[in-house]
Amino acid sequence: MPNNRITVIIGRKGCGKTYLAKHLCKDKKRLAVFDPGGNFSACGLVIYNPYDLAVYTKQQKDKNFRIIYQPEGVNIGSKKDIIEESFDFFLRNVANLLYICVVVDEIHLVASQKSNNFLLRNFSNMGRKPEISMIVTSIRYTDVIVPMRANADEFVSFQAEEPADVDYLRKKWGPIADELESLPPYHFIRKRSDQLKATKERPV
Repeated sequence: MPNNRITVIIGRKGCGKTYLAKHLCKDKKRLAVFDPGGNFSACGLVIYNPYDLAVYTKQQKDKNFRIIYQPEGVNIGSKKDIIEESFDFFLRNVANLLYICVVVDEIHLVASQKSNNFLLRNFSNMGRKPEISMIVTSIRYTDVIVPMRANADEFVSFQAEEPADVDYLRKKWGPIADELESLPPYHFIRKRSDQLKATKERPV
């Protein structure tokens, strides 16, 4: 996966989106993951305490590192404002780093269409600093903030059942989107910004 790219991955629970996200970032030497669900524990050094995150990111500014931030007391069932606050803190601490891949699992939990996350929206709208990439996963396409999906360099969809998602992707991808509802587990349709057509692909 080239650097300086936004990759959006959607799909229902258990379809393979987190597995693909792990695959895309497995060779990244500098990695920061926001992981309230605990799905990336084996991908790097797990940090729970916000103070430890702040200290560690400063210490590792010019070094290789792979950190997985699982904020203590926060999980996917936590109140939205609590998750968003933890995410804002995470993003503030990694936003000034270069040559890094940032992964946000289940981004709909931390950035809704109505949320006012300036750092995330600025990142999506204004472009990324050199050698910074972002990978995000979500259950639904319409749950990904508009600036991010509009500027995504790569979009991947596993099985999708929501009519609004299928209809939207049909307008962007054409008839191949009709296959989204019947895709087998771990199969997906991928569209890159530098390609004219979306393609159906098998598990990685």
